[in-house]
Amino acid sequence: MDKLKILEFELWGHLNAIGFDQSGRPIEMRKQVGSIGSNKIKIYPNEHPPAHFHVTGPDMDISFKIPGCEIMPGFKVPKANVLKHIKQVYINNEELLF
Repeated sequence: MDKLKILEFELWGHLNAIGFDQSGRPIEMRKQVGSIGSNKIKIYPNEHPPAHFHVTGPDMDISFKIPGCEIMPGFKVPKANVLKHIKQVYINNEELLF
């Protein structure tokens, strides 16, 4: 890959990870993949490795590895029924996560 293509790729990734709020200030963009009740499933572009997604809500803030949907180290395991729903959303949206 030539240097121009590498630069184009890097700029594309950076520009697609930034949006602007109503006052014109830059903000990090997120993609909401799904939800489970009041919990939101989101991906932050160009975030640190390993690849992962976030599940956040009033009583939850957990990151899961992609692929595999394993809870990342340091996060509390949710209730079994909630974990089951998260894994089902992962399976149903796996193509969006890659």
